[in-house]
Amino acid sequence: MESELREEDAPQHVGFSKGWETLKREGVDVCLRRLDYGVDIRRGQNGQPGRALQANEVSKLYALAYKMCTQATPHNWSGKLYYAILDELRAICEERTAQRLARARDDALLNAFIDEWDKHEVLIRSFRAFLGYLDRFYVKRLALLTLEGAAVKAFHDFVFESIKSRITREFLNEVDADRKAPAGIGAARVERLRRVRDICIALGQGSIDDYEREIEAPLVQETVIYMKEISQRWMASTNCPEYLHKVRAQLEEEDHRIESYLHVETRDKLLHACEHELISVHLENLVNKPGSGCSWMLRNGRDDDLQLMFQLLKKVPGGLTPMAFTFRKFLQEIGADMLAKPQYRNQWENRLDQTLIFRLVNLNVKYRALVKTRFAEHNTFHRALKEAFEFFINLPLPMEEEKPEDGTDEEEAGSDNDCGGGDDDDKDEEEEEKGRAEGGNCGSEANAESKMDGSKNAKASRRRERERRRRKRQWRRHEQITISELLSDYLDRKLRKSPMQMAPISPIPTAEGFLTPRTETLLERELAVTVELFGYVNEKDVFALFYRKHLAKRLILNRTTSHDAERVVIAKLQKLCGVPFVSKFTGMLKDLMLADGLQRDFERYMREKEKEVDFDFNVKVLTSGFWPTYRHEAMTQLPHQLSPALLAFESFYGSRTAHRTLTWIHALGTMTLSGRFTACEKPVQLVVTTFQGAILLLYNESDTPLSVTQMASRLGLSVEITRKQLHSLTNGKHAILRSVGASTASGENEALYGINDEFTTRARRIRIPQLPMEKAEQAKQERSTNLLKISEERRYAVEAAIVRILKTHKTLSYVELSVKVVEMLSPVFMPQPNTIRKRVDDLLERDYIEKDEADDSKLVYVA
Repeated sequence: MESELREEDAPQHVGFSKGWETLKREGVDVCLRRLDYGVDIRRGQNGQPGRALQANEVSKLYALAYKMCTQATPHNWSGKLYYAILDELRAICEERTAQRLARARDDALLNAFIDEWDKHEVLIRSFRAFLGYLDRFYVKRLALLTLEGAAVKAFHDFVFESIKSRITREFLNEVDADRKAPAGIGAARVERLRRVRDICIALGQGSIDDYEREIEAPLVQETVIYMKEISQRWMASTNCPEYLHKVRAQLEEEDHRIESYLHVETRDKLLHACEHELISVHLENLVNKPGSGCSWMLRNGRDDDLQLMFQLLKKVPGGLTPMAFTFRKFLQEIGADMLAKPQYRNQWENRLDQTLIFRLVNLNVKYRALVKTRFAEHNTFHRALKEAFEFFINLPLPMEEEKPEDGTDEEEAGSDNDCGGGDDDDKDEEEEEKGRAEGGNCGSEANAESKMDGSKNAKASRRRERERRRRKRQWRRHEQITISELLSDYLDRKLRKSPMQMAPISPIPTAEGFLTPRTETLLERELAVTVELFGYVNEKDVFALFYRKHLAKRLILNRTTSHDAERVVIAKLQKLCGVPFVSKFTGMLKDLMLADGLQRDFERYMREKEKEVDFDFNVKVLTSGFWPTYRHEAMTQLPHQLSPALLAFESFYGSRTAHRTLTWIHALGTMTLSGRFTACEKPVQLVVTTFQGAILLLYNESDTPLSVTQMASRLGLSVEITRKQLHSLTNGKHAILRSVGASTASGENEALYGINDEFTTRARRIRIPQLPMEKAEQAKQERSTNLLKISEERRYAVEAAIVRILKTHKTLSYVELSVKVVEMLSPVFMPQPNTIRKRVDDLLERDYIEKDEADDSKLVYVA
């Protein structure tokens, strides 16, 4: 049309054809020509590529492009210029770059690819230099793809897409060569792979999809194949430690490769593939490998290898489970073997040997240190250690069984005991029921009365036999030594001595090594690690009973190492079992502290009243609820030397409180007497019990021998106690008294005893101990009484737990109730199923609970 505006009609404006021709000829073509002939494309310090145009050339072309883009409409060529550049970029990539790379050899492809990308970057920067106005205004205003973005897209679509399979193949070949080369492929080839990685990421323009698809995914697949091959070869040719070291080295190499020429996002995927093939696939065989697996390492002290195994197995899901299982099984075996050794068996004369507990403490500390230093205190191994110790430490200790004599021993066994066992009762009853069922059709033609009599006799016979078996089992349970007793006795022996005398059987194991205690601080550390062993014990109530008695003796007889050491043990026990468990222990310590103050007040009272006692008199007033129950064996007729002191203290104590009653327990007291003997040049201090001292004081008033009956009568003691005290005074190393014949009356109680004129000793101070046989017999009787007491307390505890639980939940099935009873009582002891059943039946009979009318399998609390 004539009216149509043409470029030639406005000579003052730059026409598009002329302008584009100039830009292409002096800009695009010059850049391509210079790039083909080797323009310097090295990157500057800022990491940007160089430019193919000089500054004056850029200035001239920029002015032309600026004018073309700023002319008034309809001579504004911004849009046409933008799309012309896109077409030119597409043509360059498709017709020049892609064709050159297609002709490149495979071994030179990566270098050629990098070179072409570098040239393309120079081209992009050169274009942006003289077309910057277009990029900053037109493109930005219309939200179009920037010139740089368009150039990258063109390279991606027309260059990369045409050779990506070749790029992937050559990249994987280089990685494979890097893995197989002993010293790697060298820095130059590593840098080449890194550049290919960067180009693939740059082509994604903010996305790493191309890298993941063309590099990462194929590499992970190839890695799986490679790792499977080498792992199978290693497993067949190496032992476990060697295999672990090879795996660690391989993983470190793979991690270095990721750092060198792979993307950070590849780390988890690639290492997971490596760990799966190298560790997970061979996990069971690795841990249990004969002659070099985890158990072998534990047995031979290969701590470094164990640490390496832990570090590697921790990397894979479930990897620590078989290792922890082996660890637990290993500890269970060595612990059970330790308990089964003959030297630890029950012998009353030497039944509480320290060796077993010390070795168990050593075992616990050693493997706790292993868990801490080699297994990073991982919960899985703490749990395995705990379960292993709980398993073997609660096993019954082996003992040499002795059948009880007929009569007294068996009959004195007492009532049913819950301290272990009990399932045989139910078995006996089942056997009886089975026997009755099998015999139900026999003798059907006999008369009814004979059958009834025979049935009654058979039932009575079965009942007697069942009772005999029960008593025999109970006797054996009472004779069976428990680890709780050994542990209590071990702590007692340690706490009874001074720190300077506390050298153990062998050095004390600690997490830092082995120490020999020479100070109180080290003693406290030994006590702390010993109490840790208590945490594994099920029968904590047995320990509490015996420890309470041991603590009482230490405190009353003033034989404890220190009150601080006692508090360390009690604090550890409180941490493990709670405040109620140690309430009596803390009460005993508090009583001793108050007793010291009371003693000072008594001495002040005596001074104020102007009363005097001819000897040092120390009284400990104890709260009966905290201390063990003692037999009140008191002398009703005190020697005149002692009587004033006791009466004075009673008067003093009565003036302080009118609501408390003093009960003297002379059996726990001690006396220090000064004895003058014919055969000794100097007086000898005699440390004796209160009863022994009272007997000896009788001879100050009598020059003639005294019979057992006379002594008992003058002191107000029973003949039995008097005879026992005389046994220690007349036998053993220090025989203060001697038998001088009998009176006119016959009988053991009428034997006469006088001062042993031939007694002599070089020591200035001696202690009159109980004789070993007498002491052992007394300990045996006390132990049997204590275990019967525990049985009774457990019965009450189970019943109380049943009632408390049903009171809270109102209705529960027997199974649910049993589970909750065990959960409630397990911190103190583990109730047996048959015990719970018996207590439920007993509570049903006593109408504390009842069966649900709608469902008799459920139990209901009776309000």
